[in-house]
Amino acid sequence: WTQVALLDMPAPRIANDLPRCIRVLVHWNTERAANEIKHVYLREARKLRPDWTMKENA
Repeated sequence: WTQVALLDMPAPRIANDLPRCIRVLVHWNTERAANEIKHVYLREARKLRPDWTMKENA
């Protein structure tokens, strides 16, 4: 991991936010269409994107 650019910044304090949550931004090249990609939010991280969680439960 010596050739990877990292971005670090303090997160603003938000009510009901997840404690000790590490957010990761990943860029990659793919031949897949956007609708073929499934973003995975594990356990309590699902609260970060309730709009996507509702689609998973439908």
